[in-house]
Amino acid sequence: MQFGTREELYNYLNTFDFNSKKDIELASVYFLMEFDNHVEPVYFLHFEDSWFESPCELHRFPLKDDEVIEYVKEMYQTDSLSKAYEYEKILQKDGWHYDIDVPQCSPFLPNEVKIIKVLSEKECLDWLLKHAKW
Repeated sequence: MQFGTREELYNYLNTFDFNSKKDIELASVYFLMEFDNHVEPVYFLHFEDSWFESPCELHRFPLKDDEVIEYVKEMYQTDSLSKAYEYEKILQKDGWHYDIDVPQCSPFLPNEVKIIKVLSEKECLDWLLKHAKW
């Protein structure tokens, strides 16, 4: 999908069914975007009547599969442990635990952008890992 103005992009985001692309309830949705001859996943946060874009930064730390349970217990409220564990398992690969950080920043997208693909959190992680420069 090609957009020539921010208004067109925001109208699209206003009507997009984010739940249709989520892996699980706690997961996020990302948009693989092309702009200025560059491709990267972008996260959009809706607040009041506005959309805020964020770049995606991949972070990782060593964590064995059996340590994920303890990590979840430390990071989440007790009433959501099963959902949190299900979510955090998406971000666990080969002894590493990943975090897709989406820092708050000033708007950086130009008016003309293209959405190449809508990505689930797992798909975004896979894309970032494929393009990571560790």
